[in-house]
Amino acid sequence: MTDFPTSNSRRAKPRKPGAAGPVIGSILVFLWAFVFSVSQTFTRVTGTANMPLDLAAGIGVGLLGGLAGAVVVWLILYFILGDRRSPKGGMVLALLAGMAIVGAVPASGFRALGAGMNAEDEAAAAVRARVDARRDAEAERITAERDAIVSQDFFEARALGAPGGLIRARNKLKALRELSARAEVGDDRLRAQARAELARVPVSAARRQAMLRDFDAGVAREHEQDGIGVELSQMLFTEMDAQLDILSRTRWSVENDRIMFTTDRDMNAFNVRADRVDEIQRELQKMEQARQTRLNAGRQVR
Repeated sequence: MTDFPTSNSRRAKPRKPGAAGPVIGSILVFLWAFVFSVSQTFTRVTGTANMPLDLAAGIGVGLLGGLAGAVVVWLILYFILGDRRSPKGGMVLALLAGMAIVGAVPASGFRALGAGMNAEDEAAAAVRARVDARRDAEAERITAERDAIVSQDFFEARALGAPGGLIRARNKLKALRELSARAEVGDDRLRAQARAELARVPVSAARRQAMLRDFDAGVAREHEQDGIGVELSQMLFTEMDAQLDILSRTRWSVENDRIMFTTDRDMNAFNVRADRVDEIQRELQKMEQARQTRLNAGRQVR
């Protein structure tokens, strides 16, 4: 005898897990990973000589946050929404982890790269500021020392005509020559010191090499200009020495703050030297003005 059910009730079929939960979860994980990577402020990526390490650290922090969000969403889908009976739980977790990677890695990478480059710029700017400060201080010191030597115009007619005037003038010229030589040595020392500091700046190796190439190119240009300036200065001292030689071997006097020679020949020889001195001084002034303009323009660009 066959038994038939006495009730019209039917046994419920097992519910197939829908796709809405994983899709919405994937979107939420992606948004979370992206926002977390962009907004994280508790890590500061600093520029070092190993930019890949900076990138790995920055990406790692963002990725950990994104994966943590993926795990939380997966747990919600797996236990609360009933997908724990789904055999595709591992696939859902992999999908969420993939979305976390897609959301976190690009954002974290750009953030780490940007932060590292900003830190590199700050480190390089700090070195340049120290170098500029030292060079300005050295220039002020040289200027003050030169002003002290020529505090009174030792080539003024009354100064030359006073007792011992020619000797004082020669001593001051000697002091100016020595000061010029010390200034040249000081510039080389400051350049070497600046290059050594640039070589230790905590930036990526490629950035450091580019900075050193730019620095060396700038030094080469400065050497060319400085060489011209040194040559002109030596010419100036030579012409002034020649004027003193003329005064030492000829007869002359001071009248109305002017040197008066007894012969036209001596006067013409002295005036030729004086004209050359004026011409060289004007050229040196133009070079100094141009140098200051270049320095100011370079600092404004930075």
